Amino acid sequence: MDKAAGILMLFIGSIIFMSCVGIMLLELFRKETKLIRVLLFGAVTGGVLSIIKLVTLDFRYALNFTVGLLTIIMSIYHIFKIKLWHSLLGTFIFLMLCGLNEYLLFFSLKKIIPWYFETMDFCRDNFFTGIFNLGIAFMFILIAMLIKYFKISFNFTDQLNSKKIRLLIVNILLSIFLITPNMLFFFYSGNKIPLELGVFNLILVAAIITLSLYNTMNKGELELSKQQLELQKMYIASMEEVLDTLRGIRHNFGNMVQTMGGYLALNDLEGLKEYYKQMMLDTNYNKSAISFNQFLRSSPGVFGLVTSKLEYAEEKNVCFTVNVITNFDKIKLKDYDLCKILGILLDNAIEAAAEGAKRHVELFAKPSDQGEGIIIKISNTFSQEVDVQKIFGKGFSSKPDHSGMGLWEVRKMLGRCDGCKLDTYIAGDMFTHVLKIDG
Repeated sequence: MDKAAGILMLFIGSIIFMSCVGIMLLELFRKETKLIRVLLFGAVTGGVLSIIKLVTLDFRYALNFTVGLLTIIMSIYHIFKIKLWHSLLGTFIFLMLCGLNEYLLFFSLKKIIPWYFETMDFCRDNFFTGIFNLGIAFMFILIAMLIKYFKISFNFTDQLNSKKIRLLIVNILLSIFLITPNMLFFFYSGNKIPLELGVFNLILVAAIITLSLYNTMNKGELELSKQQLELQKMYIASMEEVLDTLRGIRHNFGNMVQTMGGYLALNDLEGLKEYYKQMMLDTNYNKSAISFNQFLRSSPGVFGLVTSKLEYAEEKNVCFTVNVITNFDKIKLKDYDLCKILGILLDNAIEAAAEGAKRHVELFAKPSDQGEGIIIKISNTFSQEVDVQKIFGKGFSSKPDHSGMGLWEVRKMLGRCDGCKLDTYIAGDMFTHVLKIDG
């Protein structure tokens, strides 16, 4: 009966403990906390860790630890729908915080009830382990509350490129390999460790954890600052171009008014319509129009990108129409990724339109019909046959001098964004991408 009660308490404590860890991870990565997923995560990971605790043999410590680690990583990835890279980072953070909390709670209990640790083999006591896990669970709930209160987030890692992500993963693995032997030694030999040595070791582990987390966050924020600086440079360059355009419009304004007056004096409405059409085809006037668009101006990166694509369209002799009636600041997609995706789609649209006779591209952005979020529509005329099923394939391109990586990269980036969807279709002589981004 006592053995059964101990096993039951072990499972209950482990499931509650890992459920609280799940809540902490969801707060850390700014994910919605759904009770069903939290309980499922707790049941899977807590159950596996409890079974490992029950079947652990002396020569299988490393194997069982590896199985538990992989279970946590894959559960974060599949149950919480968090990217694999973030799952590795979340597991690393869990291990460090778990080690710190266990040290803190263990040596607190050792000072309060020293007789228990002197007379009992607590590592083999399942009932004690279950109670101990409940204490750790409470500490993780406190951590989750602090994360929410101070708005701590690791989502800045979305801005890191693949090279920096690989370097960060290597640092994470090295830190895990550094801390893991310490944790295993503590867990299986803790009752033989002097209190003073344990406290000293606790301080060192806390210092390592703090420095590791600080370096991880600092590296991500530094990369984000670099990207924001590039967007600001693009914005400044675009504003300088707009100012030059406005000076040109002011210089030509009198000539345009006099020319239109001549058409009106001769009652040549057809000629006036043709003159107006030719005037609007001049991209410079599109530049002046977007310079006063309050929605585009709210996002310097998108503003700079659209201005540069207007210049590109002008070089290709393509009519580029811009109609934006929504802000870009409250969507799930990061500015850097949004600009990269729009840049690829607009380049493709302008180049495709330049090969045809009508030569027209339109960018239209509006708020989503289903609440928060936006819808971006990019349409262009085209002349060649297009297979919308193949264009997103890696290396596919209809042009001999192109790598065919653009749309493949777009699909890859959108696959990393929850709440982002790209639809592509052809209607008549217009090829259209519709990008839907949740808020």
